[in-house]
Amino acid sequence: MQLLDKVNIIYTEYLSGTSGDFFSQYTAGCSDKIIGFNKVLEFPDHEFTSDKSGLVTIKGVNFPDKDLVDYALNTNLVDLKSLFATFLLWNVRYKTNIKGDDFFSYINSKTLYFTNHPRQSWPMETRCKVFEKKLKSNDITITYGTTLQKIILVPSNFDSFLFMCTWRVFQNKKHWNGEHEFVKQICKNNCESFLSELYEWINSINFKVTYVDPIQGAKNILDVIKNLKFLFGKNVDIALANKIIKLYTEKRIKPSLELIDPYKEVVQQLWNDSVYVNSILPKLKIIC
Repeated sequence: MQLLDKVNIIYTEYLSGTSGDFFSQYTAGCSDKIIGFNKVLEFPDHEFTSDKSGLVTIKGVNFPDKDLVDYALNTNLVDLKSLFATFLLWNVRYKTNIKGDDFFSYINSKTLYFTNHPRQSWPMETRCKVFEKKLKSNDITITYGTTLQKIILVPSNFDSFLFMCTWRVFQNKKHWNGEHEFVKQICKNNCESFLSELYEWINSINFKVTYVDPIQGAKNILDVIKNLKFLFGKNVDIALANKIIKLYTEKRIKPSLELIDPYKEVVQQLWNDSVYVNSILPKLKIIC
């Protein structure tokens, strides 16, 4: 397992609807340093698609099967070291012509990237916390030399939060043109739930992570590159990143904000009164 000793790992965790896939593509997807699957950099004509609700989405940079990672975390049958090595070798084998003496130098210059949601089968811990435990140098699942960078995606202001609420409210297309008071209550319930999840999730993190607002970050990709140097290599396709951001803004962000605009006032009040805003957010050092 000498190979994995020299591979860096970046794990991004985010709640559903908070643009984790979008973030992964305009960062990891446009970085030549990253080894990952579904990288838009490898598929320049990557098309945006619509989910079952009709909201536009884009596939994120990730492992081909996140369930396998969870299986490795839950059992002693497969350890993370072996699983990561398999993903890495598959990627190098089928996507490059690297061989022989060039192999190790190539691997050493790359970083594995994957994402997931915090919910899991460990009642009291998020995936990020389990990875923090598992990916330590003295743990049987990993060996010396491997590093794990953890990114947590959160809203840093009301504008980001408002957009992040849209998927929860309008993933059911019946709510798009529903009776105002009914949708208003749905909006209130879902936004309250989102704020509660944010508080419980962030409050449980007692180890070093990097907090990023993916919506605000999209407004200044150069600032993101500057502040997340561990995510980017020497060659970053800034033009492609800006293209992804422009398309996502036009096809997803703007239409979603139009849907939730009639309920903006109730969302604003929930945001202003929340424990997340008044107790958690002031303590966070959020990039972008």
